[in-house]
Amino acid sequence: MVVDRLRVAGGRSASPAGVPAVGNDSAYDAGQPVLRHHADGLFGRRVRAGHHAVGGVAAIGSMLPWATVSTGFGAFSKPGTDGDGMFTLLAGVGAAGVAIAALVSGRILTWQRWVIAVCGAVIALVGVNDVVNVAGSSNDFIQISVGMGLWLVMLAGIGLVVAGVQLFRNRS
Repeated sequence: MVVDRLRVAGGRSASPAGVPAVGNDSAYDAGQPVLRHHADGLFGRRVRAGHHAVGGVAAIGSMLPWATVSTGFGAFSKPGTDGDGMFTLLAGVGAAGVAIAALVSGRILTWQRWVIAVCGAVIALVGVNDVVNVAGSSNDFIQISVGMGLWLVMLAGIGLVVAGVQLFRNRS
């Protein structure tokens, strides 16, 4: 946080060196310092846009096939929403929603950082656990392979965890 203008003696407002005078003059006239959140610029907006995109990928992956079962009688797919995919769907939508709110407001708050990081951790844990379980489930009669949706969910979860950690490292 940076004070844009300071109230100086005689009722005048002054800007500190190198800081442009911006904001609502009525707050300055009332003698209150106005605090401005330092925006993280275009890169920060891209990062937040990436967060909602990754949350959206997790939500989409939750609805795609997580496993394909092949037997001598045929093959079928199981979508993620038949099981743990409901958790990853909700977490992905939550992370995307919070990232969109941060993108629209132009800043990201501490609780929003936590939501993105926790949603990412839930998605990553469910994704990694299910990939391990599905990959180790085949036998001589039944072939089970990991579906595209589960790979997307796992990668999106890992991406959200990395993004959440990065958000805490780049706090303004």
